[in-house]
Amino acid sequence: MADRIDAAPSVLISILNYNGIENTLRCLSSLERIRYSNYHICVLDNGSSQDQTPQIQKVHPKLHVIRSERNLGFSGGHNRILAEAKKMGLAWELAWFLNNDTVVDPEALGALVSAFNSNSKCGIAGSLIYFMSPPEKIWFAGGQIDLRTGKTIHRGQGETIPPTTVQPVDYVTGCSLMARRNMIERVGAWDEDFFLYREDVELCLRARTQEWQVLLVPHSIVHHKVAASTGGLSTSSAPAKAYYSTRGMWLLIFKALPNRYRIRQCGAAGISTLRTIARAFLRAEEHPLLRTFFILKGFWDFLWGRTGYYVEPTHETT
Repeated sequence: MADRIDAAPSVLISILNYNGIENTLRCLSSLERIRYSNYHICVLDNGSSQDQTPQIQKVHPKLHVIRSERNLGFSGGHNRILAEAKKMGLAWELAWFLNNDTVVDPEALGALVSAFNSNSKCGIAGSLIYFMSPPEKIWFAGGQIDLRTGKTIHRGQGETIPPTTVQPVDYVTGCSLMARRNMIERVGAWDEDFFLYREDVELCLRARTQEWQVLLVPHSIVHHKVAASTGGLSTSSAPAKAYYSTRGMWLLIFKALPNRYRIRQCGAAGISTLRTIARAFLRAEEHPLLRTFFILKGFWDFLWGRTGYYVEPTHETT
């Protein structure tokens, strides 16, 4: 099924910037230190309140930097870069979708490419991701999903001892996700119904249903400034997170999970939604009423088939 790729395939690095110029420049600086050389970097300024492309081009004049006047979201933004790369005639065999609020290890790209070179059935691979602070703690060591309930978890989160071998996982996070071009051409690119959250899980599940493997590559190390796209790690009540995570959870169930568990999936999602609302009040989180509104709005819009953009994220990434 899978086609062989060259020993040093060309990589398209896709990065979205949304009002996050400092993070983006830091990410690009870290990419200058990677030891794999066959790549193109494309940055999309994804509807920032002020066009930040001149600042990026001033520091990195050789990069491909484009501008969208409106926020296309995570899926739409990366799809826009794929389309622009085609227009520009850029040759690539692998695409590395990378958050702008990351710092990458010099071996991060090469390790991902090696995973594809050594496994022709690998369609998607992801990095071992640590928190930016504290940097010794793991944020993501592979994703796991319970198909009966739709619950997703980040394996290894908060731990300090990482896995050491390449291994299959249910999904990898879009924070640092590499995909094979012919896999994208066969199964499709990012689903733009998911403006933010769960689009990475959906893509991995779609790939796996067509017999592609999804791998965690622990020697590809990335550090991540978690939750920059929705207001920061401490602001769990951010409207964007409350809305898009709720809507994405329900979208994932009905678009990607097996029908035979539908009643159980809906029951689990309903309980999860109610627990999230209760937690906001019991833990005295910031603006619990506002968070509750956006959680319920996310569910309501799912019921009415409303997808794509609704509420503006507060900082960068999308």
